[in-house]
Amino acid sequence: ENEEELNNNADNISEDSVTPWCNYKSILIGVVLSMISGALFTANNFVINQFDVVVSDAVLVRCVIQIIIFTFIILYSGDTILPENKKKKLFTVSQGVVGAISFITSLASVSFMPVPDALCIIFACPVVTMVLSAAMLGDRLNSVKCFSRTMLLIGVALVFQPAFLFSNQLSSEGSVSFLLTATSHDGLYYVGVGLA
Repeated sequence: ENEEELNNNADNISEDSVTPWCNYKSILIGVVLSMISGALFTANNFVINQFDVVVSDAVLVRCVIQIIIFTFIILYSGDTILPENKKKKLFTVSQGVVGAISFITSLASVSFMPVPDALCIIFACPVVTMVLSAAMLGDRLNSVKCFSRTMLLIGVALVFQPAFLFSNQLSSEGSVSFLLTATSHDGLYYVGVGLA
């Protein structure tokens, strides 16, 4: 009996000591994957913009690759393609449709406008998510979230310096008048802003 208790205690100790490392490891993997995703998304947008890639071709290739990879993942894990519950099935299909439209419009936006301008708008989307989650889901906007939202908007604007906010032209007084100086854009630019 004593040997069983010692083995059980040894198992519990080893499980408890591994758990914090697994949490940190999971967070670290998530951070690395999100950084890789952001870098690839930005590089992808520059390729589309510079080489005049047809957006529908890029979406088609991405769709085929995702179908193949996720079919193997679903078959390997033994999951079903759609949930059994009709409500969950509706939400799954709705999320897929909205996500696809979001991805297609973000890719199309870089075809019509400079990449920094499009990325400025696209990367500011978490602010909209924050506000809508507070309004529709009742999430609380505490001071940390408000500060993060403000820093996100300022950071995106300063890093990408979109032409519609920052102009290199100097006014007659010699100061940069990025809000007062109108830059000339054609109609396709504003189509890109709308898509982003």
